[in-house]
Amino acid sequence: MHIDNGFIVSAFQPRRTKPAFDDAPNPAAKATMAPLARGMSNEKYLVLKKADDHQKELQAKVGKVFDNEQMKAQNDRKNRVRQKLEKLVEHLKILRKLFSGNPKEMARALTQVFKDLKAALKEFKDATKGQMDLSFSASAAVVAPPANVPAGATTTAAAESVAKDAEDEAGERAGEAQATFESADTAAETPAAATAGVTEAFKGTVTHDELVGAVRREIGRDGLQFIKELKGILAYIDEKMLTPARLQKKTQKPNEDMDKVFEAMDKELKELRKEMQDMERDLKQGVAQTGTVLDITA
Repeated sequence: MHIDNGFIVSAFQPRRTKPAFDDAPNPAAKATMAPLARGMSNEKYLVLKKADDHQKELQAKVGKVFDNEQMKAQNDRKNRVRQKLEKLVEHLKILRKLFSGNPKEMARALTQVFKDLKAALKEFKDATKGQMDLSFSASAAVVAPPANVPAGATTTAAAESVAKDAEDEAGERAGEAQATFESADTAAETPAAATAGVTEAFKGTVTHDELVGAVRREIGRDGLQFIKELKGILAYIDEKMLTPARLQKKTQKPNEDMDKVFEAMDKELKELRKEMQDMERDLKQGVAQTGTVLDITA
């Protein structure tokens, strides 16, 4: 035990001292701050804080990219497509009641529905491609690209090259962070010197390459969400309308005209599912590769 200002203090209670760095949690500070995790060093805390600040900065810049007028115009196109889908869902409820006992007319109506869904998918796909094409130049208006990349380079090849560099840089950044964690636990240098070394790994701000990759990831995720919405609509059609119509058709006498109507419907449905699968595959590839390979050409 030791005496601290006239009070007996446990030997296991450290005296309050000045924090090793300005942002470190200070028990004496009036402001509420998150405590360090048990066993976490100041150096490791600083690494996490810098990484978190970097991520916040990246998200803020991504938001600015999507505020670009051309990007917003493409986003408006996507919103209009989603509004069409909402109206289509209401229309499906009417068709379900109207043709509940007429499989031939139900199939004919669904043929047109599948054509409308194909058109909606194509429009959304075009808007997504438009945003992908704009991602390079729109990002350049927020963060300047490297000097060796032409300011007007907006082609897909140039954008993919830049995004590939961003992927490599992200890997290097992760390696630097891991090395910093390890060195923070084992280094024997003074706290001030160790902190300076830790800060060096995250001293830079968001780069243009990194921003392009983040923007493309967001575009890809939105595309995958749209595919999910389409799947939900098809699931409703299959359960509430298509399956009952097929069962009713089987109970009726063979009818060549009805068979042709169902064949035309199945053809449209097959094409729709194929286009959805192709777009989903390409988008998943793009998201998995940090938005660098999004082959969504029409």
